[in-house]
Amino acid sequence: NKLPAIDFRAQKHLATLILFGNLLSDIDLSALTQLTELGLSSNQLTAIDLSTQAKLTVLWVDDNPLSEASKLYLDSLNGVNGLTIIY
Repeated sequence: NKLPAIDFRAQKHLATLILFGNLLSDIDLSALTQLTELGLSSNQLTAIDLSTQAKLTVLWVDDNPLSEASKLYLDSLNGVNGLTIIY
């Protein structure tokens, strides 16, 4: 798929979400508070907000044009509460 956008408001109980290889440039994860695994590799994301993702243990965001500020943000979260970030 080459999804440019997706709406998750009705999917509050998702634990795993894999969206590799799409055209996502922005993603709102605020409704998905149960996520433990999130795969967003090979999209167009420049930033990501994980503030509502307390249960997240694995995040794939490699092959995205992340901003330097986003990389610093992810660096600060990597390893916190067992979170592993691949980017």
